[in-house]
Formats: sequence, structure tokens, C-alpha cells
Amino acid sequence: MTESWESDLSVSEKEALDQLKARMSADMIQELHNDTYHIYLFLKDNNFDVNEAETMLTQTLKWRKKVNADAIESFDPPEIVKIYTKNNRIGFDKKGGIVHYLPLGKLDVKGITMSAKYPDLEKTLVKELEEDIRILKEKRKSPNGPFSDVVLIFDMEGLSFANATDKKGLEYLIRVLRITQNYYPCLIRSVYIINSKFSFDSNLLFCFFVYEVSKFYKVCSNEKETTVICKEILITIF
Repeated sequence: MTESWESDLSVSEKEALDQLKARMSADMIQELHNDTYHIYLFLKDNNFDVNEAETMLTQTLKWRKKVNADAIESFDPPEIVKIYTKNNRIGFDKKGGIVHYLPLGKLDVKGITMSAKYPDLEKTLVKELEEDIRILKEKRKSPNGPFSDVVLIFDMEGLSFANATDKKGLEYLIRVLRITQNYYPCLIRSVYIINSKFSFDSNLLFCFFVYEVSKFYKVCSNEKETTVICKEILITIF
């Protein structure tokens, strides 16, 4: 049965979707194999290039097996990481997307990088992303229908120059952000950077790798802009 959203696809997009579904093997994750909209996102993220979408899908499934993503719910993050991930999922925006608030400016970068290994940070992010997808899929109107996406608010208040330029911390952050780019197509809709006090050059460096996982980002440099943005996107509090 064709979902209503599929009727809005162009002929070429529908053909690409049919081709990608035909290439999917039966041993792929059953939930994904039967989820037409989720498969569609791999195509959308690759401009409906079937070969590129298939490559991304194959790499994603291999990576999921490597990190044991299907059983990630049982993973217990290090205590120092829990401090910053607890209650960061604050509500839904006007489009039904999940809003995350992340106080990056107050991160104990050296403490985290000294106390937690990269695989722990990777699994922590995967656990958060998998929970996002679970929540979004539960909210959709039909089993194979569209589900919304995620909005990130990065609060830079309290960010020191030392943390902003910490090489290992930046490397960790870039690596975990690229996970969303490489394995979670179209999940991050937008990123808002609030309470930014650094120079334009520093913001540009941060925005450069934020752009890799989001089609849209906005830097809010004052309280008025931050208040307006928060009122615009947030309508339902968890």
C-alpha cells in the first residue's frame, strides 16, 4: 500500500526509491527493511543517487553492527558524561522535532577527555540518537510514514578560550558530530548556537563542523536573539 507522502514524490524519486528497496537484502535490519520513509531519507541525503544511497546504507549497517546499536539502550555512559546528557532533551518544536539543549560552554573538556575514552562518547551519542528516532517514530501517524527530525541548541555561555581551542576536545566533538552525518541521514535539521561571546573567527571554526551535520545553523550573539529563537522553536516541554 502506497503511503500518502509517496504520492508527492517525483517520478524519478519514486523510481530511485523502488531501485534502492529492490537492492536491499533480506538480512538487513528488518525494521529498516520495512520502513520505506527511513529508506527514503538515505536517498534524500544523497540527492537521490541510488548508488551513493546504497553505499551509505551498507556502511551504516556495518557500523551499527560494530557499535551494537540495536542493543545500545543497555549501555551505561561514564558518570562525567551523564552530567551533560541528563535532561538535555527538553521538548518538541513546531514541526514535531525533538529539541536538545546542550550547555557546551560549561563542558569540562579536559575532564571528559581524560576520564572517558572516545568509544564511550560514541556510544553515548548513539544511545541518544537511537532514543530520538524511537520517540519520533512513535509519534508518526503511520508505520511507514514520515517522522520528524532534531533541533540542537548549543549554549556557549561560560566557554573559555582554553576549552574552545582544546585540540583533543575538538577532535572528539568533530568525530561524534560526523556520526550523525554519516549514519543518521537528515536527522539533524538545524543547529542554534546561543550566548556566543567569541570573535567571528572562533565562531566560524565552530560553525564549520556544525554545518557538516545540519543544513541550517544560526549564531545568536545576544540575549534578545536567543529569546526570540527559543520562543520560535519550542512549543511542548517534556
